[in-house]
Amino acid sequence: MGSIITEKYQPSSTKRRQIDWEEYFSRSVEEFLADKNDNHGTNEQLEFSIIELAKLSQNNKVIADIWIEDWDLLMEISCNSRIACLLAPAEIIIRDYYQREDHKDFTDCIQSLKDPEKKFETQNELFSIGAKEMAERAKKYDLFSIMRNDESTVEDTLMMLEKHFCLE
Repeated sequence: MGSIITEKYQPSSTKRRQIDWEEYFSRSVEEFLADKNDNHGTNEQLEFSIIELAKLSQNNKVIADIWIEDWDLLMEISCNSRIACLLAPAEIIIRDYYQREDHKDFTDCIQSLKDPEKKFETQNELFSIGAKEMAERAKKYDLFSIMRNDESTVEDTLMMLEKHFCLE
């Protein structure tokens, strides 16, 4: 049996040119967005996630924290009552993102590159665009959403999610 990633089934993933971190993070906002909007690679990766979630959900309740670009697909395979959007204003995302322990490698990588301030500015602009897009999509699809603010707590968020998913 060969590799699970093949040119036949994952053409974007197998044809993508490998670049180093310096080149990756030196791209402009427009280049990042163009790459994101050509989301064939993201959709290829999403297929693996959907398969794994379907397997896991056969015998258990599953809550997955995933990033998805194809919201039309999401609505085809799920329904509003099974989706929750965890949102935050761009200012909070930018303020907190680099402080998170699980994002330390990301932050350290950018800091090790040439002109890290410029690269952080680009990432911050992308966070702002992403936060706005996510809120707009949640509204468009009329999805249950929780908007984080400075008073939000993990416990309150969990309580709202448990209620939404009828897990109380």
